[in-house]
Amino acid sequence: MDKAVSFIAEQLSIKSGDAQKIFDSFWDFIEEKIVNEGEVTIDGLGTFSFKEVEKDGKITYELQFDPETGFKNAIGK
Repeated sequence: MDKAVSFIAEQLSIKSGDAQKIFDSFWDFIEEKIVNEGEVTIDGLGTFSFKEVEKDGKITYELQFDPETGFKNAIGK
């Protein structure tokens, strides 16, 4: 089982299957917001977005993450 899913299950005292649903829903939310709105901000964490990049004449997209100051401070960066 994924470490994040195990952590959620332990912290919330729930079954791993339920924790997996929460984990999947969280990432589905992020994906939906990025696709439909171009970015998503998670309070206390930061902003995820896609940046359009041209490489060798082709347009590609890179996932960007801009952490909030509090998160940067919490991890010491």
